[in-house]
Amino acid sequence: MSATENSQGKVENDEQQLEIQRVHELYAAGTPLFTRNELRSVGRQIARFKSSGRSGWVNCTDLEGCNGAFPVGEPDITWDKQTRYIPYIEYRGLNVLLHQGDEEIEEDRLFSILPCTRIIDPMPHVKRRPASEVASLFVSMRNFWESSRACTNLRRLIKKTPMPRVSKIVAFACGAIVDSPRAQMDEMTVFRRMMQHAFVLTLRECLQRKQQGRPVRLLAQDPGYHDADKQVLRRANIEIVDDPDGWLEVDQNTLVFSIRPAVPVRQIIADIAAPAVMIWRKVKPESAVPVAWRDESSPRVEAMIQNYTELKFIQCRDKTLADAFDVHLDTVIYIRKD
Repeated sequence: MSATENSQGKVENDEQQLEIQRVHELYAAGTPLFTRNELRSVGRQIARFKSSGRSGWVNCTDLEGCNGAFPVGEPDITWDKQTRYIPYIEYRGLNVLLHQGDEEIEEDRLFSILPCTRIIDPMPHVKRRPASEVASLFVSMRNFWESSRACTNLRRLIKKTPMPRVSKIVAFACGAIVDSPRAQMDEMTVFRRMMQHAFVLTLRECLQRKQQGRPVRLLAQDPGYHDADKQVLRRANIEIVDDPDGWLEVDQNTLVFSIRPAVPVRQIIADIAAPAVMIWRKVKPESAVPVAWRDESSPRVEAMIQNYTELKFIQCRDKTLADAFDVHLDTVIYIRKD
């Protein structure tokens, strides 16, 4: 390596360290990584491009309040007209913003909400289960869940546990249930996702009974839902909301449910709301070495749960059910202290 290259590398490293230090300073000063206004603004812009199918630029604001614009949609030059370019929002938690060694993060380190484009290659040879077949399978899976000891344990837990009033349940990242080729169906993945949807349906039923029949809305947000998923789940009276509308629905009377998401659900919620109940992975002090692209905790998440009572998740003696709800990863229930 030449002296010039070595000097340039040192300058770039110094700049990275300054930006990382700036993230630390802003976070310590109470600057939220996620705000309702920014979620709403970026979401509306993304929705316009998705509905029109056109490409363009999405404006957003970084942690210092500076504006930026990012391209979304189909690029100017494409080689395959069947390839789809879907705008979406990338969420960056504190652990990601502090991560080193990733060029994509280093370029836009101060942006915690980032407009991006997902490239979906055409798969004309792939045959997926028809919605009618998936709907029938989902009914069978619900029957299995509702006849399980774990479901009985859930009903008992909700009935006996004092908690604030819940007017809606918002489930994040429960997963698409029609997204696998029929010939290569990952049965455990499908089982896991269907069990989580069945769980929140039972949860709503229990809460409505506990609250003398007051209606409880049930919403689900997952950018991976296909049209067939939405058709099946809506038939089960689950409201499907687009990203980021699910976040905007969360308020003090919401129960948040999220098992092993690929986005920083806990950090987003800690910035924008104080839900009545949260069912997700136990909050623990995270490693000193940040890990990117996971639902990591943060000092703000750890501070939030001080206002919550922690309960053990329902007992699942059936291993497949335990795996579906990540019991081995310490899924717990947090109830706000009112």
